[in-house]
Amino acid sequence: MKYFSFLALIFLLLPGETKPQTNLYLPVNFIRAYEKGTRSFDGKPGANYFQNKSDYKIFAEVDPVSRTVKGKETILYKNNSQDTLSRIYLRMYQDLYKPETSRDRGITAKEFTQGIIFDEIIINNKKISERGIYRYETMMIAGPDEKVLPGSETEIKIEWSFTIPNGTSIRMGTKDSATFVVGYWYPQIAVYDDLNGWDDLVYNGNTEFYNDFNNYDVEVKVPYNFNVWATGELQNPEEVLSMAVLKKYNFAKTSDEIISLIDSVNIREKNYYNKTSGFNTWKFRASNVTDFVFGISSHHLWDASSAEVEPGRRVMISSSYNKSAKDFYSVCKVSRDAVLYFSNDLPGVPFPYPSLTVFNGQFRGGMEFPMFVNDRSAKTYNEMVDVTAHEIAHQYFPFFMGINEKRYTWMEEGMAQMLPEDLQDNLSSNTRKRKANTKRYENFAGDELEASMMTTGYLLKGDAFSSNAYFKSAVVYNLLRDYFGKEKYKEILKEYIRRWNGKHPSPYDYFFTVNEASGENLEWFWQPWFFEKGFPNLAVKEIRKTSDKNIIVVENKGTLPLPVELTIKYTDGTSGVISKRMDVWKNSGKEIEISDESGKEIKNVILGNEMIPDINDADNYYNN
Repeated sequence: MKYFSFLALIFLLLPGETKPQTNLYLPVNFIRAYEKGTRSFDGKPGANYFQNKSDYKIFAEVDPVSRTVKGKETILYKNNSQDTLSRIYLRMYQDLYKPETSRDRGITAKEFTQGIIFDEIIINNKKISERGIYRYETMMIAGPDEKVLPGSETEIKIEWSFTIPNGTSIRMGTKDSATFVVGYWYPQIAVYDDLNGWDDLVYNGNTEFYNDFNNYDVEVKVPYNFNVWATGELQNPEEVLSMAVLKKYNFAKTSDEIISLIDSVNIREKNYYNKTSGFNTWKFRASNVTDFVFGISSHHLWDASSAEVEPGRRVMISSSYNKSAKDFYSVCKVSRDAVLYFSNDLPGVPFPYPSLTVFNGQFRGGMEFPMFVNDRSAKTYNEMVDVTAHEIAHQYFPFFMGINEKRYTWMEEGMAQMLPEDLQDNLSSNTRKRKANTKRYENFAGDELEASMMTTGYLLKGDAFSSNAYFKSAVVYNLLRDYFGKEKYKEILKEYIRRWNGKHPSPYDYFFTVNEASGENLEWFWQPWFFEKGFPNLAVKEIRKTSDKNIIVVENKGTLPLPVELTIKYTDGTSGVISKRMDVWKNSGKEIEISDESGKEIKNVILGNEMIPDINDADNYYNN
């Protein structure tokens, strides 16, 4: 088998074929993609790049008492690849809660369910028997009678039901007896892409999204006294809201003010809906998004506003929360500030969606969905600012950018850590978010369990996963921002977004785009930070005095290129700072010499600062 794989790799690299235009390690499946022209070494989508797509029409009925969701969906799947598909892979997310399913995150016994129960599956008007279906873990494989040809469309109809888990430990579920978040919920066609074919990695509760960009037309039927907030835009507000609430709703869509659409008085008097019995059906549509989620409650307050993110286009922003969640009374304003910050500052790309809802439906942590955030109630204002801004940043990464979180979580979680740091510091007090990210990385850097950044997130657990996904990646993005300067880095980031929004970028697409957009080959940076195991550790080795200057020798005891900052105190009471970009290590080996041209007598030197990672501060001081 090894012999065959070696010959196959040699064959791929025969003269006349496209050869890797990089010294970075390329897995065989990536080499094949470049060979086929679906990706290119300049970081742009290749001439033969493709993406498949689906139109989902879903009707769901929720019974809050039994926590049952019954659904009917019609999927129109479009095979835009050049491949003939003999099978169709579907995700059965709710099967995560079956007792026998393996999980990377624990749940309590009260959360166990039977998973998804099917009534019927029809593909191209032909009912699929049990023999035509294979289910394992959270995946189902269906074999249609007719193969799915390139360029063809396949219609799939499914009737199904499941019970909402009695808890909210993993992203969705029951908050209280009348508040539910319904996510990871409907049978969904898996991604078929140019790198791996069908995405057959099961949902294990830890790694998150990798979805196609689809269109959704969804109707949610609930008892008359429940409101629904969801991905997309509400299509029938006049059918479900009272006239008083509808008037405020329409005003909020054009206003910079924070409007209370439903307050505690409305809840007490039950006058915010248009019926006094029966059911309402809430209708939503969303275009070119990677998922659909909704939350329902009979007692949530509702604040709303809007923000102009580019001339003539406003985003509707809502917060939905329990009246006891005191921090949520400020969430709508903070969300609005975040939408404007991301649109105008960093990344400086207008918020890509027409609406956003922040829903108070978690017991702990926060969870992002397209146009929808599911958040806990935070203990402090600062904590609320941090989690709100972070989750809203996810609207760009991974949703606008279509990143495969299962394999390369750092491509989106690290961005969501880095992008809002300045906003978080400005809106709250003494959070020093960048400092906190740096410290969290330092605490795990160099541990024997630490994996290289290019180790797929699906294989990692615990601190090995979270360090790469959140903290080390945030440090890396900040190092690049410092290296290029904020404005140039912003332009590079915007070019990356311009090329790959609505598509599925890989790490190499990011690396090669940064190289090309910056005009610099950064393999000296990518190689140690992403492909190798290593740790950050600079030290002041010695100071030599010459006739007219001081030579400060800085040693790299670790393996990673880092910026150098020296704070020098002189015996005459004055001080100075010398800074070097991290490319000072590009061709310098393990030591560099830095000249202090002051001619003064040095008292001591301090190396680094709180924003530059270093696992050992003890060797960062030198007393002369």
